[in-house]
Amino acid sequence: MSFFIEKYATHLGVKPRLPHLSDHFYPVEFEKHITIDPSQKSREHAYANWDFIINQIKEMCPGHKFIQVGLDSGYKPTSVDKVISGASTLKNQFFVIKNADLHIGIDCICSHISAYYDIPTVGLYSKYPSSYTKPIYANKDNFLAIEVDRKGDLPRFNEEESSDLINKILPEKIISKALELLGVKNNYHKYKTINIGRLFPSPVVEVIPNFEPEEGTSFEKILNLRFDYTDDRKYAEKWLSKKCNLLINSPIDISLIEEYKENIKGATVFIDENSFTEKYLNILKSLNIPIRLSCTNKDKLSEIRVKFFDWNINEYKFQDKKDLDFYKDICNNTFYYSNKMLISEGKKYSSKAAWEQGVEYKEGVYEPIIDSNSFWEEYEHFNIYRYA
Repeated sequence: MSFFIEKYATHLGVKPRLPHLSDHFYPVEFEKHITIDPSQKSREHAYANWDFIINQIKEMCPGHKFIQVGLDSGYKPTSVDKVISGASTLKNQFFVIKNADLHIGIDCICSHISAYYDIPTVGLYSKYPSSYTKPIYANKDNFLAIEVDRKGDLPRFNEEESSDLINKILPEKIISKALELLGVKNNYHKYKTINIGRLFPSPVVEVIPNFEPEEGTSFEKILNLRFDYTDDRKYAEKWLSKKCNLLINSPIDISLIEEYKENIKGATVFIDENSFTEKYLNILKSLNIPIRLSCTNKDKLSEIRVKFFDWNINEYKFQDKKDLDFYKDICNNTFYYSNKMLISEGKKYSSKAAWEQGVEYKEGVYEPIIDSNSFWEEYEHFNIYRYA
């Protein structure tokens, strides 16, 4: 029995019993669906890797769609197929959960509802152990609680508990348990996460503008245009017509930037002592485009800061593999997932290093790490794992 319910019952002099719930119909157009509750209203519930988990399960269960339920309508993983949180009543959500094949969620009301209807459930527990708050009527064979490994520490039961504690739950544990409850054979028990980069939860699309975009092509996300990876400016205007961030190490025709300034959300300028004039930078600034100046040459940084005295020049720091706190865990069976999709000449790559070596992205294929400076430069965008 849940510890909290037991204590409430003792102090109130009552016995816990199964509640009575009524649901209201809500239209669902999918033949099969999984509900998730990724509510982020409380910091201790703010799990970062929902999109990765959803996409991995979709690969294994292509017939299932994901419906977001819960009390938080402000946060939406990009991979969900339908959001009803904030657009439905709780009784509507009860109906959708009741007819789901699986529920995955934080320690909140929806996990209790799925347990009430005996829907296979994966519950994430961080602030409190599952023994304290898990539904008392949960079927132990159908309700799998995943808890944070506290390394022997006891929960604090107060707001000082680390708000990032929930992110110590490894995504492969959630995926493995979810597929197990769906009756899908999988090998996620062979995965061991080594490091999840700080930027990994936020997908990025980068384009090297060395080819012409297909007519009518649209992108949901703002593109990072990597003009710093190519000297080709032939297709610049075509790409500037899309919502984008610029990354440049040499000037682009300022008239083009002025024409499409409404599309340009920001510019990162990799600067050296001769690549840009202050006049050019001032024109960029006058167009109200947010600018960040970075110098990749540490030896020249002081000189460049003097030359561009009125500008804030940041040092672009390259990551050395040996400075990583997990580099000793890297071996010949180490792979990576990337949150980046780099497109060059119409071909897709998972990283700059993959592009440099001509290793195209192939869906469903394990991608071994590439031990190069370019790879480690982007490690914050990767989920690096061992597979044995």
